[in-house]
Amino acid sequence: MAGLISRIFGSAGASSADETGAPKSMHVKEVNIYPIKSCKGMPATAAACGGTGLPYDRQWMVVTADTGKFLTQRQLPKLCLVAPMLTPEVLLDNLQPGASLTVTAPGMPELRVPLTDPTTPVPGSSIRSVNVWEWSGPAADEGDEAAAWFSKFLDKEVRLVRA
Repeated sequence: MAGLISRIFGSAGASSADETGAPKSMHVKEVNIYPIKSCKGMPATAAACGGTGLPYDRQWMVVTADTGKFLTQRQLPKLCLVAPMLTPEVLLDNLQPGASLTVTAPGMPELRVPLTDPTTPVPGSSIRSVNVWEWSGPAADEGDEAAAWFSKFLDKEVRLVRA
């Protein structure tokens, strides 16, 4: 394992090694987080890292309004113009009241999607069945305002969900 870590990250940035030779800590030079699958990524200068990875990474996706099928840039190339943004505090796992996922795209007003603890259901949201590749399961719909924003920009009836 230590060899694999060294090959991926190199020895630069490792402060010291444990008894197996694996670095105790590393400095990652650059990483991007993709809050909405198939949309632009955002740079993260600092972020907490939990058991499932970086906070809010790929937690949202755009799905068809009728079937809940996940949509990618292959079907909707304009998704590459959608720019989600989270504050550095949120990425450090410091969720403050009123925090939101901010979404921008050319010619569109800014969209703010309120953030909630991912383990708590979004108040007033409906749960939809969604499909991502071979996986099917429940996702929280982010509401009509987000759906209207994405539908207008993409010129297709879609929903924004969080899974």
